[in-house]
Order: sequence, then structure tokens, then C-alpha cells
Amino acid sequence: MKKIMLSLALLFMTAGGAMAQGEGPKPGSWKAYDKISKADHLIGDRKAESFEQAQILYKEAEDILKADIEKAKAEQKTDKLALLYLQNGQLQNKMLAPDLNRAQQGVPFDTIAFCQRIDNIISSYNDAAEYNSKP
Repeated sequence: MKKIMLSLALLFMTAGGAMAQGEGPKPGSWKAYDKISKADHLIGDRKAESFEQAQILYKEAEDILKADIEKAKAEQKTDKLALLYLQNGQLQNKMLAPDLNRAQQGVPFDTIAFCQRIDNIISSYNDAAEYNSKP
């Protein structure tokens, strides 16, 4: 009887672990997530026109996230706000990459936009942590 109970317990723990592994991403905004993943795919093509299209998609995703953040603030959904700010921070980090590459190569770049992106990343992650810790 003990062997059966232990076998069942092991089976349920294994099944629970497998279900947790396959859960996938939990973005704050699925619309923005779709645009970001399309842009990531275009960046992987490593062509100039694909890069420009990816930057446009990133900008559209940024606008969607800003609108969703304002909507979630109006509705007082703090758990949603934490996810939205986290997703916004990740997006800002991806949008910083081209300027960061230029800075590392010593090529002239827009320092004001670079600093604004860094400020946006820091504030997004700080806001995500703040809303994540609220009950």
C-alpha cells in the first residue's frame, strides 16, 4: 500500500513539474508581445531593411505598452502593471542595443536618446519591482 501511495505521489509531482515547465511566457500585453517577437525575427535576418522594419515594430510595441500601462493604472490592476512594466523594460533594453553597439565601436551616436533609453529601462524595472511587491 505504501508503494502505491508513494508511486502516485511521485507521479503527481512529476506531472505538476512537467506542466509548470511548459507554461510559457506571461507577458503583460499579448499585442506588444506579438510585435516584439516579429521584430526579433526580423533582427535575426541581419538585413538593413529588416532592421528598419524591426525598429518600427519596436516603436509600435512601445506605444501599445504605454497605452496598456495607462489603462491598467486607471483600473488599479497592480499585478498587470508589474508585468507591463517588466515587458516595457525588456523592450527598452532591446531598443537600446543599436546605440550601445555604436558606442562600443566608437561610432558617433545620439547620446541623448541613449541616456533616455537607460533612464527608461531603470524606471521600468523599478516600477515593476514596486508593483510586484504590493499586496
